[in-house]
Amino acid sequence: MLDGQQRMRKVAGACMLAALLCASLPGCATRHPRRALPTPGNDADAGNQSVAAVTNGTRSAGEPRIRAGLVISVAVLAAGKKEVDEPKKQVSAQGDISLPLVGAVVCAGLTPGEFSKRLETLYAEYIRDPQVAIGFVYDNSPGSVSPWGSVTVLGRVKQPGSINIPPTHDLTVSRAIQLAGGLDTSARDTAIRVTHRMPDGSTQQVTVDLKNVGSSGDASGDLQVGAGDVVYVPEHVF
Repeated sequence: MLDGQQRMRKVAGACMLAALLCASLPGCATRHPRRALPTPGNDADAGNQSVAAVTNGTRSAGEPRIRAGLVISVAVLAAGKKEVDEPKKQVSAQGDISLPLVGAVVCAGLTPGEFSKRLETLYAEYIRDPQVAIGFVYDNSPGSVSPWGSVTVLGRVKQPGSINIPPTHDLTVSRAIQLAGGLDTSARDTAIRVTHRMPDGSTQQVTVDLKNVGSSGDASGDLQVGAGDVVYVPEHVF
């Protein structure tokens, strides 16, 4: 009978012999776990993504941050009951809002999700297991500020100026022009220029032919615009 140590040495020797035989045979090799290819970082691809977004007529939008002048809603719930209900609170020039129990709380620079977590920590001193819901209040009335930014429409339109981006982020060139009062009679609708500022500070221009969009019925040519874009409608030269 072999003792325990002798059996272990015998098994180890057999395993080593099998490994050597396998390595000597073609097509037999030690397999290692497969590693996924590294994904390019956001910083490296930021410029390319922006170019593709403008060219393809789509634009990705992250969660906007709270800033002075915006209006937000705040609701604090506990056990299904609303303990604090502030449907309209405008952020002050100092970047804060005043709330029951906790007083003035700085919120500028935070996303709604980040601000809700901050308030949950503060209200936990007064309310058991508080749940905080934060939302933007936006009505698109004259003089209102959109949390999602705005587009500037210039040139041969009836009411040139700034157009707020709606919560749906689906503002197109034709819609922006419509909100700017529509095209003037002398407008050249075949060569509308959209200028987009890239992350590196450079600009990219795309020409939109709205006349072709209307005649062909292909809405893909109606470019979607985003925050900071400039839409310029040139004059038609007779």
